[in-house]
Amino acid sequence: MGRNKKIYISKNWFLILLSSFIFFLMLNYYLYFFVWICLIPISIIFIKNRSNKLILYGLATAFFISLFSFNWLLKYKLNFFILFVSIVTLFGGILGFIQYKFNKKIKKYWIRAFVLPLTWLVLLILFSFFKYGNTWIMFAYFQPMAYPLGYILGPYLFTFYIISFNLLFGLYIINKNRKLFFIIIIMILLVFSSFLYSNYSEPKGEEIKIGIVQGTITHSWNWRLQIPDQILDKYERLTLEMKEEKLDFIFWPEYAITADIEVNKNLSERIGNLAKKMDSYIIFGAFSYIDKNKTSLDDLKTDRVFIFSPEGEIFDYYDSTNVISVNGDIISSKKGFKIFKIENVSFNIGLCYEEYLRSDNLDYENGDFIVILSNNHIFDNTPGLKLVSMFSRLKALEEKKYVIRATNTGITQIVNPYGKVTSSIESYKSGILIGNIYI
Repeated sequence: MGRNKKIYISKNWFLILLSSFIFFLMLNYYLYFFVWICLIPISIIFIKNRSNKLILYGLATAFFISLFSFNWLLKYKLNFFILFVSIVTLFGGILGFIQYKFNKKIKKYWIRAFVLPLTWLVLLILFSFFKYGNTWIMFAYFQPMAYPLGYILGPYLFTFYIISFNLLFGLYIINKNRKLFFIIIIMILLVFSSFLYSNYSEPKGEEIKIGIVQGTITHSWNWRLQIPDQILDKYERLTLEMKEEKLDFIFWPEYAITADIEVNKNLSERIGNLAKKMDSYIIFGAFSYIDKNKTSLDDLKTDRVFIFSPEGEIFDYYDSTNVISVNGDIISSKKGFKIFKIENVSFNIGLCYEEYLRSDNLDYENGDFIVILSNNHIFDNTPGLKLVSMFSRLKALEEKKYVIRATNTGITQIVNPYGKVTSSIESYKSGILIGNIYI
């Protein structure tokens, strides 16, 4: 009996490590379809086990996943990584605790199989009200090309769908049931048919021609603050390469220009002249000093987007209402969100961290398309660089609109309303991207 118990415990730890390893492969080797199987091993434990060790198993799985699959967050801040690991581990413990409580009272495996997805869904909603949101448990972003299924369900219920599939597959391994087998096949067919639709469908509407510049300025933040003129040289050169294309809009990334152009009139004049030459709106990220009398490099600033008109004037601007500042010199604006309306076109802009927020925070529903400007080269060539770009694809699917994502080092891309990337620039290469969107 003692030997059997040891084998049972060893099997449980093997399943925990297997789930963690599959998740590691998924994130580090961009095998995002593994999201459909990564929780199957741990789900077997969650369905069968009725002891309070479920809490430990939940804690352990979440700890291993966060520690080994998200260690690239160390490039941001050590204390942020520690906080992240702690929150995710606690999340796993909560899942284990709730499953344990239900398993004590419920004998039928098929009912137990839905405890985890339902708990996940509730926590997904609850965490959405916190500053750092719920993106780390929003599994829908691993599968953005799932129209119409993903669009109909929305990211919350689509995440529930993914977690449920894992649990039902785990249940099938435990109890080979023909009805369950057919349910699993139907779920697979729904996802596969949605993927085919997303991959081959072509959006229609009024055509808008855009250009995006990826500058790939890899200097440190403090260094970039001292060379805005040299950085603008590069953006001017790359932008002028698109002069014959007759673009409606040109996009540069967040902090493309590391200066307050309302203070640095030379930069403002140069960008205005460039907009005239291109006969196009130029939309780019910079910053704005809170106090125009305090303009040293470490004084407080807002994360700002400027829009220059083809007449060479500042048409409008937007300050981010949600920022993460490494040096503490960038603060959030309290002016609120806005929709930009230019002639017969309207669009929304999200800056950096706002890319991950719930759509109702930025009123993405009311624009014709969505613009994301980001400066995430801090993630270097880590899995995080690709991972954060998946949110713009999910946003496109969720809102059924084009998303234009302009970044400093990648991933710069145009995403159609079905979550498909129609064109992109290779990461860590300076270049231009010219494409059409339809509204």
